[in-house]
Amino acid sequence: MGKRRKAREYALKILYAVDIQHDEKIDNCCAMLDSLYVNCPDQVKEYAETLAKGTLNHLDSIDKYISEYIRNWKLERMSPIDRNILRLGIYELLYEALDAKIIIDEAVEIAKKYGSNDAFQFINAVLDAINKNMRSCQGSSKKKQKQLPAIM
Repeated sequence: MGKRRKAREYALKILYAVDIQHDEKIDNCCAMLDSLYVNCPDQVKEYAETLAKGTLNHLDSIDKYISEYIRNWKLERMSPIDRNILRLGIYELLYEALDAKIIIDEAVEIAKKYGSNDAFQFINAVLDAINKNMRSCQGSSKKKQKQLPAIM
């Protein structure tokens, strides 16, 4: 398993801890997980914390995206693991300079490992739809000089 995958899994665990402990600060969750993963390389921990903090810093806009793309479902009803895999994937799509296919594939693989039964299919569909919408908006902004939607 690559360092980026490990970092994503570690970031997911941080996001999960923050999510289920509501009032808990991210630094406390990072410190708690650091004590559990003492053999984890510093590079992996640093990248994981960057992903987790970035996701939490943009949580409102990320949750708006999720709510926009899940029909007949509420964000609060999703499993905390599935919700945070989506959050992390959307953060990476919006704010990390990586190939979207890699981001989506990584989220799907993490969902297969940690998510509920068919979560990987759901996560793939949502992230793919967001990615297509982003590309469509970016393409039309280049052609017509339109601005991207406000939630981006």
